[in-house]
Amino acid sequence: MIHNREGRRARDLRPVPPFAGELEAVAATVVRAIDRGRHQVYAPGIWRWIMLVIRALPRAVLRRVQF
Repeated sequence: MIHNREGRRARDLRPVPPFAGELEAVAATVVRAIDRGRHQVYAPGIWRWIMLVIRALPRAVLRRVQF
């Protein structure tokens, strides 16, 4: 495990990506979806709307976008 000078783990110092969920909240959402028999789950919920927009884009646009 890598520590910095202050003794904190390097993993704790990385910036959090936008729309990333907290581990416990995402896990609870996934378990709840499995219990309800759902085949698809978006956690955090903002990803439902992001994917709706991405799926609505024409294929030609997606080919030009660099992810």
